[in-house]
Amino acid sequence: MSERLRVNTRELITLLGKHLYTTPDVIFREMVQNSYDSIRERYGTRTNKMGRIWIKTHSSPMAVEFTDNGMGMDRTDLVEYLSTIGQGLKKLHESLRNKNTAPIGEFGIGFYSSFMISEQTTVVTRKVGSPTKLVWTSDGIDEFDIVESRPEDDTYGTSVTLRLQRGSSKYGDEAVARDIVKRYCNFLDCPIFVNEERHPLNKGMFPWEIKDRSGQAQWMCEHLGSTPTNFSIGTAQAGTVTFGYALSYSAFVHKRHEIYSRRMFVTDDLIFIEGYLDLLNVMINCDKLSLNMSRQQVLQNRTFHVVTEEIQNLILKWLRKLLSSGRPDSQLVRMIKERQEQFQTLALSDPLMFERIYPYLLFRVANSEETVTIEEYIKRAPSIAPKVLCMSKSSDQIGAGDKECLILMVCEKKGIPVLMTGPEGQEDELLRRICNKLGLIKTQVGECTEFLLGEGSETTEKMEVVRRNCERFLGKKTRVGRFEPPSLPLVIDGDEIVLNEQNTYLATLGAMRIPFDRVRPVYLSLYKVFHDLDKLELAQGMLTRLLETQLDVLENWQSDLSQAEKSQQKLTLLSDHWWSGPRAISDVDADRPSFQRKGREYIFRCFIACPFKDAYQDVVTIVTDVCASFGVLAETAVGIDTRDLLEKVCLRIDGADFAVVDVSEVNPNVMLELGILIARRKPAIIIRDKNIEDWAGIRVPADIVGIERIEYSNKTEDLRRKLHSILSEMGVLNRATKP
Repeated sequence: MSERLRVNTRELITLLGKHLYTTPDVIFREMVQNSYDSIRERYGTRTNKMGRIWIKTHSSPMAVEFTDNGMGMDRTDLVEYLSTIGQGLKKLHESLRNKNTAPIGEFGIGFYSSFMISEQTTVVTRKVGSPTKLVWTSDGIDEFDIVESRPEDDTYGTSVTLRLQRGSSKYGDEAVARDIVKRYCNFLDCPIFVNEERHPLNKGMFPWEIKDRSGQAQWMCEHLGSTPTNFSIGTAQAGTVTFGYALSYSAFVHKRHEIYSRRMFVTDDLIFIEGYLDLLNVMINCDKLSLNMSRQQVLQNRTFHVVTEEIQNLILKWLRKLLSSGRPDSQLVRMIKERQEQFQTLALSDPLMFERIYPYLLFRVANSEETVTIEEYIKRAPSIAPKVLCMSKSSDQIGAGDKECLILMVCEKKGIPVLMTGPEGQEDELLRRICNKLGLIKTQVGECTEFLLGEGSETTEKMEVVRRNCERFLGKKTRVGRFEPPSLPLVIDGDEIVLNEQNTYLATLGAMRIPFDRVRPVYLSLYKVFHDLDKLELAQGMLTRLLETQLDVLENWQSDLSQAEKSQQKLTLLSDHWWSGPRAISDVDADRPSFQRKGREYIFRCFIACPFKDAYQDVVTIVTDVCASFGVLAETAVGIDTRDLLEKVCLRIDGADFAVVDVSEVNPNVMLELGILIARRKPAIIIRDKNIEDWAGIRVPADIVGIERIEYSNKTEDLRRKLHSILSEMGVLNRATKP
């Protein structure tokens, strides 16, 4: 005989599937909870000795079956419990509540979750003392059937079989069933068997319920991944609430915060430990926690807060106990080294913990992956005691001042570590407190100019010349000192210039015997370079490369200036005869040593005078290539600093053996340079593009006379061929072409 269900089951299933449960996996938990509650009703506190739960999976048809040897149900129980949500369960377990043993499934709705995955649910039950067995069947839509039958044996209890929907067939797989039961029901104090297994799937015991320490260690290692000694377990009291807890640490296992209520898993998504203590695996079981209707979340009421607050007190108590041992090889020391940031916060937030933790806190050494404690730092840097050198993390990257980076280089060479700290952050405050406690002086590395500016030895005559020149040219107080690296010529310390007596370039500069005014630009440029460096912010590696580049430039200037005296003498000799016109190119002196530029050997220098326009780039390229084939280094005035330009052009002309001058446009600058060449009596080859005269009407002044003159109509072929012909016919250049 069929009877009507007393609930709109379709709406109920929608509610369960979309709003109440996050995953159909919880159906296993609900079925096991109902079985467990029935067993407790029958056996009370003897559940773990007498009760049993069996789970069987079936492949044809796909189904899963939950069986228990609990109290069972009669017809009244089936009608009220399975047809009125909550009401039947409330009446059924009223006696348990009176005994202060409330069931897990206190809302009375878990059974209906079965219809989320089942197309038909069958309940076979026999209540203790009842002579009949009842079979309840429903598809969860409109009706249910109850059929009576005679039992085949004397067993009591309930079996619920879920014939699975097509889209839920995975729940008929044994591996899936085992995984879900292990996750939710691992610590029920009632054995759960899956299929034909002889041993229960669940542990059945929390670690604090195990008597011997070795058994506890094995449990913790298997479940929370702790080492055999690195854990703490027990029961505790928070107000009137009693709960069990397990704390463990492992560097290689992801932290887990597991909450259980009445031995059933609730959640591991809730982080309930302060960030600086969040370095341990934590498990708690509290029967008094309030759960939401789906029992998948803990309601954060007063009970929850007093429990979690007590957990944090237990963590601190355990850490202090570990610290009291003081062994440098202890598990705690390894914990501190692996979780530096959290232990740093812990030390700052708890004065008692600071006293015990600070000897083990690590600070990173600049430009290194190495970390050291303050004790190790003191042993490595006794020469600077009581100072502790440090620098901001931001200074270890691009953005550091060059002075700070140079001092860091000196410290590295002397083996003095420099500690990295965050800019006014946690590490900086910790270092300050540790230094105060130990009577040390926390010092920024940029403040230690004494590491960079040492006291010099007896000033040499050459360095004294440079010192006097600096004061005369630059108007700055100058002294001589010794500092690293030797390649660094000078540093600027406030308004004072300090010369490096180890620097060979400065020594060479001081040995030069050239007119005073000629050497002034070198001093000005030298000061400008390092004055600008003092303002720049560069990483150490960038600074080193920049210094090397600048020093290469300065050395080239030195080489050029070494010819200045000879050039001046030539200029003096020639100045009285400037009106005699330019010399013939055959007068070029070929008896001279060769020189190197960019890995190539040259004998002569040629100055190229032409307008600074892109249209003349081909001319410059052709002249440069042809001259190079004859051992001639051809250069223009392009790139010369505009400051004192005329003087520098004159110096470039003085250093040349001859010149190639393009007068195609009668450019004023080119004509000026040609005039200087004539006045200096430098040989010159005048070249002109005939095409410009044809379309622009520009005519070359008649009074320009050159020893050689080339008129070209095609840059690529005509100019190259004619220039090559002129140079190859000059006997004085033959030495350059010999192998």
